[in-house]
Amino acid sequence: DNNEIDRVLVFSKKIKQYDWEQEFKRMTYLTVERVGDKMVRRARHEMYQKSKSQVMVLNYEKVREGSWTRKKGERKKTRSYDRTDLMQVLEMIEGQRVLVIIDEAQKINTGTSLLGEGFYKLINESANNVRVLALTATPYTTSPLNIRNIFSIVAPNIPDVSDLPRDAFKTMYGKEFGYFNAGFVQEL
Repeated sequence: DNNEIDRVLVFSKKIKQYDWEQEFKRMTYLTVERVGDKMVRRARHEMYQKSKSQVMVLNYEKVREGSWTRKKGERKKTRSYDRTDLMQVLEMIEGQRVLVIIDEAQKINTGTSLLGEGFYKLINESANNVRVLALTATPYTTSPLNIRNIFSIVAPNIPDVSDLPRDAFKTMYGKEFGYFNAGFVQEL
């Protein structure tokens, strides 16, 4: 509404894509497209090139940082992008102001996973103005490493986020985002 975002990319489990699509259609006037998991690769790539929709709903696997393959008889692993759409998604959003919504953000794991590396590239290495809304219902007290892993991807300028003790992490969180409520991180 404030003309600050050109496109929204929603990443969720395959089973939740329909729900996200319907929610945006029900609650907004934005145009919404869902990248179906049954779509063949060529059809998805054409969709990315032609799409003018304001909201695109995808599953996480669409932005993995490639996959490792090993040719028969060779010891060397090579990176392959034939099972991911990361490059096409980056091309699609080039020059746009993008809001990335990651549902069940604990799925992005750490920066060392292919999924984590893909999200890092999408959020931090693209030349776009990208904002991120990472959603998770995992309590901080249950799994603080999940929350820290999320922050290491969506806000990497927090130094050593994965290694900070709990109180130091809370302090850095508040400093980074300009507000802090002691119970907020606890409830995350």
